[in-house]
Amino acid sequence: MKSDDTQELFSALKESSSIKNYLKMHESVCNSITLVEYLNLLIEKKSIKKSQVIKNSGLNRIYGYQILSGSKNPSRDKLICFCFGLELDIIDVQKLLYKGSYNPLYPKDKRDSIIIYCLCKGKSLLETNLLLDENQVEPL
Repeated sequence: MKSDDTQELFSALKESSSIKNYLKMHESVCNSITLVEYLNLLIEKKSIKKSQVIKNSGLNRIYGYQILSGSKNPSRDKLICFCFGLELDIIDVQKLLYKGSYNPLYPKDKRDSIIIYCLCKGKSLLETNLLLDENQVEPL
């Protein structure tokens, strides 16, 4: 959703006579998809096999499939690993973290700033972990 769309929704919400009317009129935007649905949507959008995403993410194969099925809830770091496996841009990374109920990557945090840098530069998970280690911060 674009920022303009969000502003329009804020206006509609403020002007609405009741929350029921607002929710009914904006049902499609208010019923957001789950983390698992969003992950699978990204995989489909990227036209990449789940097995390849899991491999690129550096996650245990069984654990990766459990995350994609919804039987396991990934930690923030595991979700970021999925971002590398999917080669996501920073906007999709932040959306995925939001869907997982995690804080977005924060450029004032040393570790997060290194991760952001690596994502923006198209670095692999291995390259990212090496850079994190070189800077004395915990790898993913």
